Amino acid sequence: MGARRADLTELDPKGFGRDQDAPIDTIPGINYGSARAARPRETIPVAPRSLRMQRLHSRRSERMDSLVTPRIIIEPRSGWQMIDWNALWSYRELLGFLVWRDIQIRYKQTVLGVLWAVIQPVSTMLVFTIFFGRFGGMSHSVDGHYPIFVFAGLLPWQLFATAVGQAGQSLVNSSNLITKVYFPRLIIPVSSVGSAVVDFGVALLVMLALMAGWGIPFGPQMLAVPVFLAGTTLAAIGVGTLLSALVIE
Repeated sequence: MGARRADLTELDPKGFGRDQDAPIDTIPGINYGSARAARPRETIPVAPRSLRMQRLHSRRSERMDSLVTPRIIIEPRSGWQMIDWNALWSYRELLGFLVWRDIQIRYKQTVLGVLWAVIQPVSTMLVFTIFFGRFGGMSHSVDGHYPIFVFAGLLPWQLFATAVGQAGQSLVNSSNLITKVYFPRLIIPVSSVGSAVVDFGVALLVMLALMAGWGIPFGPQMLAVPVFLAGTTLAAIGVGTLLSALVIE
């Protein structure tokens, strides 16, 4: 019986042909220690240590954030409120970024880009000059160049109309930003007015170029332009902020 088992082991070294009822120790010629060592073990999959540490760290961070991060609740206040100029000044970088964002979005959506700020007032000036100046005969009542007269009147009106229109819709257009980040809400309509002021500056340069081309001298009245610009801007901020508060829910 022992010889038969040895022959089967020689024919089948892996042990598939041995008697299953015989004990393992009675079969000669097999190194059972190496076979036991080579036998695969059933293991339970465990996440790597680094992954477990990351999950544990993220859970701890979430708990700490919930305990440490302050929550700011903005409640409506009744009555007239003074403007917090210190808060606006502390967020001046955000104000400049929002103004630049509005300018980029507006000009990227047009084929002409920045030229649209020039073409719009110039085209309006041409329409007024042709229909009211020539056909209406109003150019005779103006001393000097009627196109410059029209252009100078259109610039402040376009500044006010554009600023109020953009500021009135500013809170609605920036609703996603308002609900996620805390900052003075007055910055939103002010940034819309600021982008309109940039358009006014571009159109003002065009008017100065036209005045130089026609030989119109720059008198001391030009010193009143900054004062007039400041008054128009403040008026646009006031009306635009009121409309933005009425439009938003």
